[in-house]
Amino acid sequence: MSEEKPGQSADKDEDDKKEEERRRFDYVIVVDKNIKKSAFYKSVVKFLNYLQGRGVTVELAYGNIKENIYIKLHISAECVENFATIYDINMEDVGHYYIPFSAINLQMCQTPLTLDRDIFYRKGEATNTERIHILYAMLCEARFGTSNDDNKYGINKLLRIGAVKDVYPLHDGPYELNGKSDEFLNDRQMLLKYWANFSVWYKEQPLNLIEKYYGTEVAFYFAWLGFYNKMLIPATVVGVICFLTSLIRLNVMYHDRLEDVCNSELIMCPRCAFGHSCIARPLKMDCYYARISVLFDNPATVFFAVFMSFWATIFMNLWKRLENVLKIRWNVTTSTIQAKTQTRLPFKEKATHKRVSTITGQLEPYTPTIIQIFSYCLSFGTCLLLVDSLKRATFPQDELQVGVVLIFVVGVIMYRIIMGSLIRMSNSTYLALYAPFIESCTSSMIQVVFIKLYGKFYAPLSEWLTNMENPRTQFEFDNSVVHKRYILGFANNYASLFYMAFLKGRFYSPSYATVTSLNTDLCHPCGCIMALCIQLFVMMLLKSMAGNILTLVVPKITKRFAKKPETTEAAPQWEEEYELYPAGRYLLTTEFMEMIVQYGFVTFFVAAFPLAPLCALINNCMELRLDAYKLVTRYRRPVPKKDSGIGPWRDILEVITHLSIATNVSSLTVVVPTFFTLLSISRFLQAFVLAFTSDFVARQIYRFQNNSSLQGYILSTMSVYNMNETITFGTNDLLEITGSNSTLCYYRALRYPPDHPKKYELTTQYWYEIGIRLLCVIAFEHVIMLTNGVLAYFIPEMPQKIQQAVYHANTLNQQTRLQIMHEEAKKVRETEKKSKIRIKRKRT
Repeated sequence: MSEEKPGQSADKDEDDKKEEERRRFDYVIVVDKNIKKSAFYKSVVKFLNYLQGRGVTVELAYGNIKENIYIKLHISAECVENFATIYDINMEDVGHYYIPFSAINLQMCQTPLTLDRDIFYRKGEATNTERIHILYAMLCEARFGTSNDDNKYGINKLLRIGAVKDVYPLHDGPYELNGKSDEFLNDRQMLLKYWANFSVWYKEQPLNLIEKYYGTEVAFYFAWLGFYNKMLIPATVVGVICFLTSLIRLNVMYHDRLEDVCNSELIMCPRCAFGHSCIARPLKMDCYYARISVLFDNPATVFFAVFMSFWATIFMNLWKRLENVLKIRWNVTTSTIQAKTQTRLPFKEKATHKRVSTITGQLEPYTPTIIQIFSYCLSFGTCLLLVDSLKRATFPQDELQVGVVLIFVVGVIMYRIIMGSLIRMSNSTYLALYAPFIESCTSSMIQVVFIKLYGKFYAPLSEWLTNMENPRTQFEFDNSVVHKRYILGFANNYASLFYMAFLKGRFYSPSYATVTSLNTDLCHPCGCIMALCIQLFVMMLLKSMAGNILTLVVPKITKRFAKKPETTEAAPQWEEEYELYPAGRYLLTTEFMEMIVQYGFVTFFVAAFPLAPLCALINNCMELRLDAYKLVTRYRRPVPKKDSGIGPWRDILEVITHLSIATNVSSLTVVVPTFFTLLSISRFLQAFVLAFTSDFVARQIYRFQNNSSLQGYILSTMSVYNMNETITFGTNDLLEITGSNSTLCYYRALRYPPDHPKKYELTTQYWYEIGIRLLCVIAFEHVIMLTNGVLAYFIPEMPQKIQQAVYHANTLNQQTRLQIMHEEAKKVRETEKKSKIRIKRKRT
């Protein structure tokens, strides 16, 4: 056995480190096995030669999939050091370790990667994420054309023309733990153990390690989602307390509204004027439904709506505060100028006009303003065509143009009408008793199915429409895609809720309604608040929670019954990751979209469903870990991005926050949810539910006019109609349904009776209530806006301690650099002093 000399062990470790670094591949390009016979062979060869000329190591490999050739790319440490400054990678940055982040100091919520123990301390070399970032930038610039003036460059161009099959960065290694201790785990395994794991659902996230491994885009998404979940906790507590308070009040206190309904002798008018299902029914049959309406339409709900208005503003201001802290900690205080100014290759290819640049003095492609305007009108016009499809419903005496948002909403309304007609035609007392509940639940389930199906459609549609606009930069392209996806998603998810809150039952008249008319879709005599509550509950339960469970279970079932490969050889890492789901450019856009839509559910219509924050919190605890699990185990490694915050989603969140203040107070006749329209009406929608969908304001008016009593309130909201004015009903039918020969029936409206000179016209009480409701909307909105402005003023966008820490670090860094410069200058002066030749003066 040879004796090891001193220093030999250190040299061996250094050699092993270099060998491991040499064997590590960062990127994989997949081409067809018959690439040599392809017309793109020379282009691919030129592309690879370009990369090799920049110092990238290229190696060919084969796997179990015989149709593929894998081109593995490795960027050396010397190449990284040379190109780091070019691609905005600061190799001398030691990390902002002085900025604290952990918000939860409970020991049970900590992991070995939290409490600031996952802070990245740079050791003079680039991380794997930064290596991938540099290599991806080189791939986007590598040329395969004959000159520098053509548009033949970039890996995306090769993908678009079909020269290569796929391209993706590699993970750090396998994700299976295999019983290893933490010191032998790679970053991917550490993330699976302490983050992408359902057993740690209550633990804090290792955001710094997420940023180190995936980049700031992924890190900011999970930082926002984790912060959103924390902020849902107080909203959930208050919502549950309000619900329990309402439940106790319902069973303990006396309610005049319930007595008016349950002991009423009123006969409600038929929903339609003729047909077998057009039958009258006693008001007291809706007693059960009235009890549930009282549970969700009471002063506690009003308090909770006001609370959520403040909650939404505090949430946005605290998130801005946290986002700014993370920007400093991750060195992305501003977005890179290159991302906002670099021209896209597709823009150059499609642009048919050129002009002299005022910056470079050379010809550059551009799109004339007229063509831009036409493209934007065509693009957003297509969105509005899908969002706001107007349908004209003709009535015998007048015409009313009803705005129907998305055609499938009309289909669900028709289902609800037909289902109600079938129930009324049946002889089942049980079905008749619970008819409103059955209609609402089943129609909500169908609505969720339509939402899911249409959601698969508008994701690629938004990219197609943006391609038609042809934005100049990738930054503009991404923002445009996000805005279109939210516009379409807004209509897709909220259309039915806005219809129920503000349009349902508004146009009913006993004399003009037919069996299949949209006017026969009526609210309960106690209001539409219960229908809105059921719709929101079913959508949140099925769309989110059930969707997450299926996302987790279905891949495991399909994998178990999938056809096993013929070969028994273990696939190498680059081939295993080829079979994973591709991490597209808008992977997180889909996840963000789901959470932003849910944020709208929680804030827009929380006055109708106080348990919405609880449902959201339960779902999000599963959503966060499921998204992390999918990202670590099922998806390829996404290309890291240096985003400064959550991008356009922050603006959309602010719009939703302002919009939610108004949604809980009045009524909109037509909803056109474009981004700019939202800005214009953003301050008028939390008061709308309280003032118009809920009867809270109307009840207060009645209390004021009747000595603080609600006795007879339900009757005051009814109008009388004489069924003799229609020839459809016979005496035998009336005797069978009502037990009397009376031809009078009641319907929910404020109109004059048939014996009044202004028969069936709107009463003065109606216009009085409308004025008071609008006054409440304005007053509520202004009070909330003023209070929120004060709250925003006292919540600075940057904590004072962080500002002091940054100032102290910058001052210390400045003093250190000045000291170094002083020492260097001192050494130079001493060297000059020693080498100076003294000249003696001659004596005269």
